[in-house]
Amino acid sequence: MTRFKLQPRALPILLLALLPGSLLQADEGFDEEYAPRRFYASAGGGFDYSTGDYGDPVETEMFSHSLSVKLEYEPPLPGGLEVPLTLRVLVPYVLVDGPDDVLPGEGATAIGRTPSSMRHGIGDIFTSLTYTYYPDRQYVPFVDVSTKLKIPSASTAKNLGTGHADVSFGLEVTEVLGPVSVFGGAAYRLKGGSDFRNIWLASLGTNVTLGRRASVGLAYDFRQASTGGVGDSHEISPFVSLRVSDSLRFSPYGVIGLSTNSPAWGLGGTFQVKF
Repeated sequence: MTRFKLQPRALPILLLALLPGSLLQADEGFDEEYAPRRFYASAGGGFDYSTGDYGDPVETEMFSHSLSVKLEYEPPLPGGLEVPLTLRVLVPYVLVDGPDDVLPGEGATAIGRTPSSMRHGIGDIFTSLTYTYYPDRQYVPFVDVSTKLKIPSASTAKNLGTGHADVSFGLEVTEVLGPVSVFGGAAYRLKGGSDFRNIWLASLGTNVTLGRRASVGLAYDFRQASTGGVGDSHEISPFVSLRVSDSLRFSPYGVIGLSTNSPAWGLGGTFQVKF
């Protein structure tokens, strides 16, 4: 079992990772402002730590620190048609200590023992464009239709990424029943590179609003393995969303792995500032 070693070469990276201003790929929790605005922008940040063996005798620890920007725009179209669009861009910095075949966002990609190392650097950049359908009557769900692009900015020499672009197409449905929301979705990811196969992803969860400034929830996430023989990923994530002010939200969360190709456990937090 390995542990992060505070060697001199790693210390500046860890100090950078602890600076405020990072964001993780988890969506923010509840939102009381369901009606779309014409335009708003927000920036965010967060951190994520996880540990697990991914079926290998050697444990892998991962730490990520990211920055993101979100732009939401509802362009006026002829006939009064409303098309709320949301653009997100996320840039992570990652640190991994463990076998070289365990990649951020992928888990284990090979069977058998591989060399272990501590490596760090810019991770893959993620962008997404989402159309949201806002219902005009009760008991009709919110619907998000999205496409996501992974830009292969992570170093393959450092074993931080696959070196190929991925494109995903997804659908998520959310039903709001008073203070309780239930959500579920699925996506299909077209993997770049001949060594990887296209995969399905799915999620299911619920959250409960506790007054105007807080909510709690639980989500289940599934990710199909992109290489043969390593197993799929199953995780559950409890989360909290806290509206610190009208413009600032903080959302801590945890991760519990349910399969071999998942971290044993993890924790993190995100924040978002609206302008």
